[in-house]
Amino acid sequence: MDNTDGTFTITDDFGTQVDIDTNETVTTLTDGNDGTFTYSSENGTPTTFDAKIATAVDNTDGTFTITDDFGTQVDIDTNETIVSTDSENSITQGSDGGAYLNTTVKPITSVITDTTPDNSNYTIILNSGTYPTGVTLLTDGTLPIGKIIILRNNSGGAINISGSTAASIANGQSLWVQFDGTIWQQIN
Repeated sequence: MDNTDGTFTITDDFGTQVDIDTNETVTTLTDGNDGTFTYSSENGTPTTFDAKIATAVDNTDGTFTITDDFGTQVDIDTNETIVSTDSENSITQGSDGGAYLNTTVKPITSVITDTTPDNSNYTIILNSGTYPTGVTLLTDGTLPIGKIIILRNNSGGAINISGSTAASIANGQSLWVQFDGTIWQQIN
């Protein structure tokens, strides 16, 4: 039965009545034609929001221009080189101008007397000379955890090693050590 007020009453076969209210409030979304929209909720409260979109233009020269919805422009130059000139930097500028890390090329140094390797050392050749204290591997935290040093003894005699699990290196032998944060561990 239509109650003429937007509601209906339905009576089932057992005489049970159920009222159905069809007075639904509709929400609306209105385009403001300026990049904004207004949403009106069921209770009629309007909420306006900005849906403008920024644009990005590829200038085809390695630069990009970003323009926001207020017309403010920002240029991004991807041609800039971001490589340190620090002599101990492992990253250099590649032939294409980008950053390049050559992991296969490591520095090699030859010495003829006591030595204390630093972060620039990787392979050290211990040639014939005098080694009263030998090789001192720093354990004071100045070198990074995971650092690897390779020692090759061509001196003609054994050379003492301090700061490592290996106490010495015999003539004609190579010793690989890696710093674990406390001591240099022999890894070969």
